[in-house]
Amino acid sequence: MGVIGPFQKLLQAAMEEGIDLVIQGAGSRSDIFEIAKKYNVPVFIIASSAKVAKKAEDAGASAVVIEGCDAGGHLGFPEGHPFRKTIDIIKETVQTIKIPVIAAGGIFDGKDIIQMLRAGAKGVQMATRFVATNECDADDKFKQAYISSKEEDIVIIKSPVGLPGRAIKNSFAEKILNGTAPKVNISECEGCIGPVCNKAYCILKALENARNGDTENGLIFAGANVFRIKEIVSVKKLIDELTAQANQILAKEPLIQ
Repeated sequence: MGVIGPFQKLLQAAMEEGIDLVIQGAGSRSDIFEIAKKYNVPVFIIASSAKVAKKAEDAGASAVVIEGCDAGGHLGFPEGHPFRKTIDIIKETVQTIKIPVIAAGGIFDGKDIIQMLRAGAKGVQMATRFVATNECDADDKFKQAYISSKEEDIVIIKSPVGLPGRAIKNSFAEKILNGTAPKVNISECEGCIGPVCNKAYCILKALENARNGDTENGLIFAGANVFRIKEIVSVKKLIDELTAQANQILAKEPLIQ
């Protein structure tokens, strides 16, 4: 995330360790391109509009990840901006920029993947589906919250960074929604996301609590289709399933871009 305090130090360390790619969300910082260029590492920028995607291209991004309103976690639609579907933004963006466009947000199965490719995306980014895998290092209670969720359990909360976020309803999410979430203890604040945080509650602590298994005192971010997940599987099984679904569609109607 571009807004975190020690961003430059973390990025520099990652570059020195020989990473292959940087995908940056929460804004596009100019210094990331300067550092990445030094190490010859491509940078992908997450955007939620063709306008932001164009700025990323002009700044030096190698590709953009277009994330629509069905994504989990923070959504790139500030107050006053209407939520938009990924596929609609994809169609605009591929007409606006020349670098590759990756689709993200609400992609659940092989049918969704093919739909995004037909709209002009060069690939997809998926997160929610891969939480419910054996290999994911989140606590089992976090994964179980995904599996046991229902469609009506999915809520939009307000993040202390000023953006909406999609989460599974639990005790902590309800406190956020009714304005009773515990405020940040200034003496304990690490300033992890700097001045953009309004300190309504500590999102770092809330996310870590959930990830570590305290699902009642934590924030369980998830995509809009999380309620469709019914079991924990291996990454291999999930990849095989997605590939088989996509190939079945392509066998009937080949992809033409």
